[in-house]
Amino acid sequence: MQIEKLLGGAAVLWHLAVQSLRPFEKAPTVRQAQVQLELQSDDQLQKEVDWCVEQLEIGLKTQKSTPKQAEEALRAIKALRSDKAPLVKKRQIMRAIFGDYRKKMEEELCKQLKLMLSVQNEKCQVIRKRSGACRSPGSAGSPLQSPSTPDTGAFRFTISQEEFRFNFF
Repeated sequence: MQIEKLLGGAAVLWHLAVQSLRPFEKAPTVRQAQVQLELQSDDQLQKEVDWCVEQLEIGLKTQKSTPKQAEEALRAIKALRSDKAPLVKKRQIMRAIFGDYRKKMEEELCKQLKLMLSVQNEKCQVIRKRSGACRSPGSAGSPLQSPSTPDTGAFRFTISQEEFRFNFF
C-alpha cells in the first residue's frame, strides 16, 4: 500500500504491464511442447510393448510350439518387460517377431470394434405392434383377441409324471 502511494500512477502502470505479460506465461513453451510429445510417444511405445507381450503370452498358451520357440518367446517377453533394456532393442525385438506390429495392432483394434458393433446391433431388435386385431365395442361377433398373445390353438402342453433331474454325467 505505501509503495503504491509513493509511486502513484507508476504502480498502476506497473500492475497493468505485469497483467499484460501473464497471457504469454500461460502459453506453452517449445520445451513444454517437446516434453508433452515425449510423454505421448512414451505412452504409445508402452502400449505397443504391452500388445506384443500380450500376443506372445497368448501364443505360448494356445499354440503348440517347439521348446526352442517357447524359450525364444520367453526371452522376448523378459526383454520387453525389462526396464533396463534400451528402447531400440525393444523395437528390434518387436519388429523381428511380429513384423509390422503397428499395422497388426490397428487391424486387431478394427476387428474388435466391428465385433462390438455387431454384438450391439444384435441386441437391438425392432418390435412392431400388430394392428387390426381389435374390434369396436358395438360390433357383434367373436370376443376380442389381444394383439400381444399368439395363437396357440395347434400347440398343447402335456404334463409329464416323471420327476425332472439334471444329468451331469
